[in-house]
Amino acid sequence: SLRRRIKEINSDLANYHLRITFSQHIRLIGPEHMIRVIHFILLFYVYRQLENLPNMEDQIIYRQMAAQVTHYLYLPATSHQQEVLAFFLLANDHAIKGKNALTYNKEELTFFSEFTLPEFPKFLLGWNFLDWQFLFLFLSISDWPGLTLSLDLKKDIDFSKTAVVDLWMISLERTFSPIQFESREQIKEKVYKQLMFNSFFPLDDTLFNTFHAYDYMTITNLYPFYMHKFNTFWKKFIATYPEYDSNFSRQKNLLLVISLFPITEYSPEIKVYNYSHMTTTHNHFIEQQVSNYFCSRYNIIFVDHMDDADIIIGTHAPSKQTLHTNPETVIIESVLSKGDFD
Repeated sequence: SLRRRIKEINSDLANYHLRITFSQHIRLIGPEHMIRVIHFILLFYVYRQLENLPNMEDQIIYRQMAAQVTHYLYLPATSHQQEVLAFFLLANDHAIKGKNALTYNKEELTFFSEFTLPEFPKFLLGWNFLDWQFLFLFLSISDWPGLTLSLDLKKDIDFSKTAVVDLWMISLERTFSPIQFESREQIKEKVYKQLMFNSFFPLDDTLFNTFHAYDYMTITNLYPFYMHKFNTFWKKFIATYPEYDSNFSRQKNLLLVISLFPITEYSPEIKVYNYSHMTTTHNHFIEQQVSNYFCSRYNIIFVDHMDDADIIIGTHAPSKQTLHTNPETVIIESVLSKGDFD
């Protein structure tokens, strides 16, 4: 039973280039940085807070260490960010105390040589330069406010895959709209960070589907027009680079795209004519209610002529003689109800 269960677990760990071996001892084999990543992900998503860890007597040490790191790098940090960082420090410190050293392949070492980082802090006792480098990378590509990763984006670094970023930008602009020249390098840096995060700190679909932050289908139902555009962009991108087609990667890309192109700027325009037999001020109040109710999904424009409308609302239906076109008509109450909105 144990061997069968380990085999099942190994099928999931393969996404992280890790595997469990079972002979006289059970061991986790694979790249050390991936072992630390898995350790951190499972610790944080299962326990959320250090005090929930069983037999965790020195939790104060890692909270203090997190405070020291953010202070040393002049980073703003909420209590939640400090807690996340404390879990990451715990996972790394556990490995360091167990004398499990970080090692990288040639491609990864080439990438690491391309960015600079602050001087190694003395308070990280037992840590070495590679451990500090890994921590700084985690903070940098986690998009932590106030911290930037110093990279020369013009260099063709194999690991960060310049061609991927170029295609990402092209696919995005063709689907949404051109990006202003002065913003391009800043956006490219954000895309680089996402690709690096996907390489060093991946979250496969098995873990993501267990701990995901939001429901993708709910967002699609709320903003169908915008999500259609995003999915068009995403399909173009992953058609060339299917290795990035995971739920976790799609989530991070969606959030980045929303930050660049706000949902409200791409809401479909709906022209509405208000045919309500009410006072002018009451009609205006009806229009404000309709605009506010649908503002997150549609750009509602009230027109002065019913022939220009996509939809007519009103307390009465207009006569057939009045209509020259055939728009949808919805009869509403003078006080709008949930049923009217539906």
